[in-house]
Amino acid sequence: MWMLRRPAPNKMSLRASAGMAGLLLAGLLAAPAAALTLEDISPLYFEGQGGQGFNPADVAALGRTPSLAATPLDLFLPAGGPTSGAPIQVVSQVVTTIHQLPSEATPANPAIVDSTWTIQNVTAGALAAPALLFTTLDPLDTYPGDPQIGLDADLLSLLAYQPPAAPGLVYGAVVLPDLAQGESTQILVRYVVAGPLAISDVSQVLAPLGLAVAATYTVVPEPTTLWLCGVGLLGIALLGRRPATARGGHSVENVGCPDPRDATTR
Repeated sequence: MWMLRRPAPNKMSLRASAGMAGLLLAGLLAAPAAALTLEDISPLYFEGQGGQGFNPADVAALGRTPSLAATPLDLFLPAGGPTSGAPIQVVSQVVTTIHQLPSEATPANPAIVDSTWTIQNVTAGALAAPALLFTTLDPLDTYPGDPQIGLDADLLSLLAYQPPAAPGLVYGAVVLPDLAQGESTQILVRYVVAGPLAISDVSQVLAPLGLAVAATYTVVPEPTTLWLCGVGLLGIALLGRRPATARGGHSVENVGCPDPRDATTR
C-alpha cells in the first residue's frame, strides 16, 4: 500500500509496500505545467473493498467497451511482490509524479498519483503479450473504511471476463510486451483517489490492489474491424480455410489458475 506524507512546499516524500513490493522513498518536486486534473483523465473506481474489477455501468458511461475477453478456458497466473512467490512479480514501484493531493479528496477533486512498476516474468517459460489485470481493491480486506480508489482508464485496456453462471466482470488491464524467462518491463500506473485515505502516523495510505495475469485471452475487434474481418473470413471460407482465434500465447505449464479471482495473490 502507498503511504503519502504531507509535503513541504513543492516537495513530497512517499513510500509503499502494497502487499506486493516496496516503494523507494522519493522526494518529488511539483511540476505544475505537467500536472493533471480530473478533466484530463478518465477514472474508473473499483467495486468497493473486496469487489471485483470495475462497475460495467461506469465503463459504459465512459463510452468504453472491453477490447479483450477471457473465460475459464484461458490461463491465469498469480501476480504479486517478490516475497509472494508468484510467477509474475512486481519487483518495484516508484512514484514518478504527484499531480494533485488535496487535503480532502472527493470525486470532484481527487488525488492523482503516477507510479512506475517493474514487472518480471519468473515463470519457467516465455510469455507472449500477457495482460496484467487489476482485479480488486484491498484483496486482504485490511484497509479501513470504504475507500474510493481507482485507476485512470486512459492508461488501461479493459478485459471482459465471463465466469460460469455469474454476471460478467470488467478488469483494467495493461498488455505487456513478450517476456522471456527472467525478462522484465515497466508500466505506468495512475491512481485516482476520490475519498479519505487511511492515516498511519503522519502518512496517508492507499489501499493495495489485487493482481493477476491473463496469459491467454481473445482480442475483441472494434466494430469496423469486425466488419472487415467478416468480409475477410467469408473469402477464407470460400477458399476452404479455417481462421484461428487471435489469442495471447504462452509456454507456461502447471502454474495456471482457472479464474483471475483465484490468481489474485492473498
